[in-house]
Amino acid sequence: MVSDLPSAKLQFDPPSSMAPPTTSKTLIEFPTSSTLPIKLSADNYPTWFKQVHRLLVANDTIGYVTGTTPCPPATISTGDAVTTNPDHSHWIRQDHYVYLALLGSCGPEAQIVMSYATSSADAWTRLMKAYANRSRTRIMSLKERLASITKGNSSISEYLRSIRFLADELALIGHPVDDLDLDIATLNGIGPSFREFNASIRVRDSPLSFDELFDKLVDFDTFIQRDDRHHPVAPLTVNHVNRFSSSATRGKRFPRDSFPPTKTAHPPSRRPSSPPHSRRSSSNMVPTCQYCDRRGHTAKTCYRLYGYPTRPEAHSVTAVTPNESAWLVDSWCLPSCH
Repeated sequence: MVSDLPSAKLQFDPPSSMAPPTTSKTLIEFPTSSTLPIKLSADNYPTWFKQVHRLLVANDTIGYVTGTTPCPPATISTGDAVTTNPDHSHWIRQDHYVYLALLGSCGPEAQIVMSYATSSADAWTRLMKAYANRSRTRIMSLKERLASITKGNSSISEYLRSIRFLADELALIGHPVDDLDLDIATLNGIGPSFREFNASIRVRDSPLSFDELFDKLVDFDTFIQRDDRHHPVAPLTVNHVNRFSSSATRGKRFPRDSFPPTKTAHPPSRRPSSPPHSRRSSSNMVPTCQYCDRRGHTAKTCYRLYGYPTRPEAHSVTAVTPNESAWLVDSWCLPSCH
C-alpha cells in the first residue's frame, strides 16, 4: 500500500549550467529620431559630441562609451558551482542599445567609420579619432585662426560665436583655451569702434570669464547702436572760394568809365594777405578725436572716453577772403582827366 511506503524527501539540485532567477533590470532605449536630431558629419563634431554626451549622461549610460562601466564576467563561481552572471547578459544588451544610438546619430560617412566596431566604447573611440583629429597640424591651424580672427562686417554675436566654436574644437582635441586667452583674442579683433570698451576691460583688476565678456560686449554694442540713432552726426560742409584769375581779363576791352583790375589796386580795408598755409582746404580745420577717430570733437570732450554723451554739432567752416573783383580808383585819377 502507498501508506506503507517509507516517506522519502525529494530534493532537486539544478545543474551548474542553469542560471539562478534573474533580477529585473530596465533596458534603456534611445529613439534617435527625436533625441538625436543632429547627424555627425565632418564639420559638426563639437555639436554632435555635446548632443550625444548629454543624452548618455542623462540616462546614466555614459560609462558604456568611456569604459567606466566595464562588462561584468560571464559566469559567477560560488564554491564548486559555476553559474551564468545575469549582469553580463544585461550589460551586453544595454551596450547594443548604446551602439544603435551612436549609429543612428551618424551620417553616412560616420556610419562607415564605426561599422567595424565591436562595442559602443570601440565605436566612440573610432569616431573621436576620425573627427576630433589630434594631429599637430590641426591644433596649429585652430590656434592660428583664433589668434587672427577679426569682427569685420559681422555682428558682435556672430563674432563671439565664432570664437567660442574655435575654443570648443580645441578643447575637444585636448587643448582647452583658458578665459584669459579668449578675452585677449576677442579684444584684439573687435576693431576701433569698441576702443573705449577695450581700454576699460584691459585696465580691470579682476579678470572676466568669456561668458561675462560676451554679455558685456553685446550690451555695449546695443548702446552704440541706440546712441547713433538718437544722436546722428550732421554732415560737414566746406565752402570753397573761387579765386579771381587775372588771365580772364587778358585781351578784353573795358568801358571808358570803368577800370580793369590791376595789381596796384587794393581792397579798401588794405588787410594784409593771408599766409600761404591758410589757403589749405578748410576740411583740415575740423578737429578729429585722438581717441575714437571721429570728427567734430577732440579727446577732451569725447564721451566715449569719459562716459557721458554729448550731442554732436555740425561745424561749418567758411574761408573769408577779400572780394578781388571789387576795385577802388586811386585818388590821382578823376573822371575829369579823360
